Parts: sequence; structure tokens; C-alpha cells
Amino acid sequence: MKPLIVFDLDGPLLDGKNRHYACYSSILEEAGYRPIPLEEYWQAKRALVPASEVLARSGALEYYSRFKQIWLARIELKEMLGLDHLHSGAAELLHKIALAGQRAVIVTLRQHPGRALDQINRLGISEYIDELLVAPHAEAAAGKAERVLGHARRHRLNPLIWVGDTELDAEAASALSLPCALVSNGLRSEEALHRLPSVGVFGSVSEIPLTYFLHPSTVASWRSGERKTTPSTFLNSDS
Repeated sequence: MKPLIVFDLDGPLLDGKNRHYACYSSILEEAGYRPIPLEEYWQAKRALVPASEVLARSGALEYYSRFKQIWLARIELKEMLGLDHLHSGAAELLHKIALAGQRAVIVTLRQHPGRALDQINRLGISEYIDELLVAPHAEAAAGKAERVLGHARRHRLNPLIWVGDTELDAEAASALSLPCALVSNGLRSEEALHRLPSVGVFGSVSEIPLTYFLHPSTVASWRSGERKTTPSTFLNSDS
């Protein structure tokens, strides 16, 4: 079976810093609160500071429940998604992988699959992948792993490596007994990522050696040596 390379969307490929801050700050400003500065907000988010604590810094803790409702309704609006941009080198990497004849999918947690597909079409990266796989946020890591496994089974592909930027990616990769390469220019800080199981933490996807994607024997050595995992129930399931 041909190998399949798995990329998480938000973080490894897309820089969502401006979208997240625009959503957060617009909600607070409309309610009469003063948002904290962009860099302070992003640093807190990447360090896993709870949203309630972030709001408390603006004296808006009592607005937390309403904030969550508006956030979910606003974060995937077209005008918000338009604030995302590709990380430097992301499109070039996907293109190189496609030119080498390797198969790749992008997997993400989103509320609106159609909007996510429109976004990657607009950004010009859909032509380099098999499919965009979308799971709802409630399904978390399990949903991402199940979507990848389903695609691999339908197309008789062998998942090779998972590229992500959060604990959910590390968990999903582990569920499929896959090596996980983590990048630190996404939704989690380098410090947080070093606490997760992975084959390495890289500054961006463009810093991951291309050989990891093009030579399955490289990844096979991780599976047998550097990274020990327990066979997943996903892989043993007939469902």
C-alpha cells in the first residue's frame, strides 16, 4: 500500500493568530471591555491559559458564558477565515510531496466543513492533497484519527506520519500508532509541545526534513525504535 501523510490544518499549515485575536477582541469591544494586546493574548493561548483567565485580565470574567456562545458563532465566518494565511513554506512542502507522488490529507476540527474547503481552495493548496477531512470539535482527537483511518481504508493507503501542533494531534497520532512531528509556530508553545510524545518539535513544517515524507523507511525506523506505541483499537477495529 502507498503511504499517506497526514497534516493538521490550523497551526501547521495555516497561521490563525490574526483570526483568533480578531474574534476575541471584537467580542470584548462590543461588550464594552478592553482586550489585552495581541501578543499577550497569543502567548496566553499558546501556553494553554484558560479562556476564563484571559477574560479576567480584561475584567470580563462575568461575560465568559456569553463570550463562548458568540465565539462559536463568529470564529468560522467567511470574513474571519479570510484573516488566516499560509505559513511560509507550507504550500511549497505540499507541492513537493505531491510532485514526488506521495499521498497526503489535511485533517481538522471545524464546525463548517464547506467553509473549510472553500478556505483551502482559496489558498491554493487543495490540489496537492487527496481530501480535506473534517471532524466536529466535540469528537476531538478520536474524530480526527477516525477520519484518517477511514480515508486510508477506503483508498488502501498506509498512514505514515502525522504533522500537528497540539496535544490533540499527538493523541490522534498515538491512536493510530503513528509517529507525530510537532511544529511550534501554531497553537501551542514549544515548551508545551516538548511535554508531548513526538519524533521531534520543529519550528515550522518547512523545517521538517523532506526525507521524512518521501522515504517510508525513515519513518519505519521510528516505529520500531525511537517511538514505542501500543497498537491502537482503531487499527484493530473492523468498523
